[in-house]
Amino acid sequence: MDRIALLMLVLGFLTFAAVGFGQRLAAEEFPHDPKQAVFPPVKGSNLNEKEFQLPQDFEGELNLVLMAYVQRQQFDVNTWLPLAAQLKNEVEGLRYYELPVLATYAPAAQKFIDNGMRSGIPDPAVRAITITLYINQKSFLKALHLESMDSIHAVLVDRKGRVYWKAEGRLTPEKEASLRAAIWAARK
Repeated sequence: MDRIALLMLVLGFLTFAAVGFGQRLAAEEFPHDPKQAVFPPVKGSNLNEKEFQLPQDFEGELNLVLMAYVQRQQFDVNTWLPLAAQLKNEVEGLRYYELPVLATYAPAAQKFIDNGMRSGIPDPAVRAITITLYINQKSFLKALHLESMDSIHAVLVDRKGRVYWKAEGRLTPEKEASLRAAIWAARK
């Protein structure tokens, strides 16, 4: 089964889990300065089942984080991946990650979703940079000063949660130029 078909299956299960038995856990609030966008502290696991405390467990001095909220947004994330890989090779200390940012579901539903994604991504290197977050999405977006989950977000952040740059949607030449300028400015 290809990655897209498998992710569609997972999306279907998400709908079932939300309606059928996926009870929402208590919503967490992320502390943040309302004037400054910040990547808030969150817990997640990559598809190799390694646990992370983000943002401090990001491996780069700077990290390009590609966040999607529903499966169909993977196409837009994919527009960024060649540039992200190129930047990782060009810029010392830069890493990139894919973060599916999902609502909090019951542990059994989370395990099912993660197993579905894991089986659709056989490459351990891609699994290592795919960290699933099951969190209060609205609070998370609020901390980052992002308005909606209607499209993906790309965010340049350090391990302290400082946000240097952000963009919404597919990669464009203008967004690439803006990102490169932000990386240059952040490294000074």
